[in-house]
Amino acid sequence: MKDPTQSPRLWTPDKRIHIPDPLPNVLYGGTINLLAGASGVGKTALLSGWIKALLDKAPINGYPVGEVAEVAYVSGDRGVDTAVRWFETAGIDLNRLKIYSLRDDPEFRVSRLRKRDEAAKIFIETLDILDLPPYSLPIFDPFILFAGGDILNYKECAIAVLEMGKAIQKRKLTMLGLAHASKQLADRSKRYLRPQDRIVGSTAQLGYTDTQMYLASPEEAGTEHYYLHWNPHNSRSESFQLPRLGNGLFGPGVKMADGEVSREQPVEALLEHIDEERGTLFGELAKVVEEKPEYQISSRTLRRALNDLIKAGHVIKVGHGKYKRLKPC
Repeated sequence: MKDPTQSPRLWTPDKRIHIPDPLPNVLYGGTINLLAGASGVGKTALLSGWIKALLDKAPINGYPVGEVAEVAYVSGDRGVDTAVRWFETAGIDLNRLKIYSLRDDPEFRVSRLRKRDEAAKIFIETLDILDLPPYSLPIFDPFILFAGGDILNYKECAIAVLEMGKAIQKRKLTMLGLAHASKQLADRSKRYLRPQDRIVGSTAQLGYTDTQMYLASPEEAGTEHYYLHWNPHNSRSESFQLPRLGNGLFGPGVKMADGEVSREQPVEALLEHIDEERGTLFGELAKVVEEKPEYQISSRTLRRALNDLIKAGHVIKVGHGKYKRLKPC
């Protein structure tokens, strides 16, 4: 009698496909990943810096990059001119980056996108046009256009992502897709708590992709800086403060400690630097946060955090620029 465990259709350890991680512990080899954010928040600018880092083997937010054979950028929503300007600003050698645009391809019929069943075919055709070697990273902007169908329909979206995943793994690639965020209410108490839950479309996008990343503006995040959150499927989620440079690109991200200062949440970690007997001067606290990279906050944010701590009953102001920590009752 045939052993059912020997079926060629079952997975066994010897069938494991080794695909190097483009960004270890964040972007895993052979996976589909998302970078989301509101329209115009700076996703392409951020992406440009990452592409430059991947090509040059430079760290991303302090993390060393892995093996990436080639990088490709696919535009589905507009011509490539806007993206190319960002790539040039980042100093990317365009000869090292494969670029394809549906709109700029004279042989592509846009009307095909109206048919739900065409999306998977278009996605595979696009991969064939790119002709990437194994261990490459294609970037699809936007992701959902190539998934096709009704983006609010869980089953349709799930099937589409599964089809994309099979095509990616067959070619030993890793994919990054750009996604849009839903419109945000001004009242933060009425927003989704997790950034990844703000991505437009079915939750199947989250369930069937691996790492989700979310870029927020200072206004949306309630911080002094831009905010990036990434949520890998196989490691701990992390958040970063991102400075926006004069040329519009982003500087290296500074990892945010748990309970980071924001307009919504005071940092009780500051309490350990406030003396409960003699008190602590504002200048002393400013020096502490300046010397500790985990804070990375301005003087204005520090004052706001102290005011929040006063309102919460943790601190009292005892003189001009002097604060005391209250003993717990």
